Amino acid sequence: MSEILTSVSVAIDEVKKRGLKPLLITEDSVEREFHENYPEMKDGERDSVVVGLVPDKFNYEVLNRAFRLLKANPSAPIIAIHKGKYYQTDF
Repeated sequence: MSEILTSVSVAIDEVKKRGLKPLLITEDSVEREFHENYPEMKDGERDSVVVGLVPDKFNYEVLNRAFRLLKANPSAPIIAIHKGKYYQTDF
């Protein structure tokens, strides 16, 4: 299991490496995974956006919050994650 990388685990690693405190537009389970693996991001003002795996949160209020954050800081990163449909192995 430690050799399997998911889009979420890679996003968490990238956020930690950059020291970001992103606005998370993700499923609740992904938010919990971020907070469990990177508790330092719970506090402070948001400086980036992580989005993915959550069509239910693609609404005006949430996307407008992300837009305003990104517009106020044009260099703020946006990290997109996706739901992998499969992973391939050598047989």
